[in-house]
Amino acid sequence: MGADMLDVTVKRSEWYRGKGSDRSRLLIADGPSAGQMCCLGFAALASGLTEKQITNVPMPMNLVRNGTVDISDLHSALQACVDGSDDDEGEEWQDSAVGNDLAEFNDDPEIDDPTREERLISAGAEIGINFTFVD
Repeated sequence: MGADMLDVTVKRSEWYRGKGSDRSRLLIADGPSAGQMCCLGFAALASGLTEKQITNVPMPMNLVRNGTVDISDLHSALQACVDGSDDDEGEEWQDSAVGNDLAEFNDDPEIDDPTREERLISAGAEIGINFTFVD
């Protein structure tokens, strides 16, 4: 893999997936799923962000929108999950198409885990994320 690849190990026991997007977060802080992360939460930690920075944050775009990090400080793979820029009237950050794809594959209750993992591996590779899933 290239030097810019982000190697991400997703621990299935800590992975929040297949339950829709309502409660899905980079890192869930409370409730029965406390401590679980979506696939992009694992990527955020692998890129050097802290648990504190990603707790209860829905998407990488929100890290930029809320001022937690500057877009230039995100790993290039996470930058690829964010579209938009600052403008004079406020922040115009939004999820990119691939960011949305990753979130949808992670959260989709209609697909099984082998299909979910295959889709995440494929979409992640397009932007420099090398997902590995472990028990």
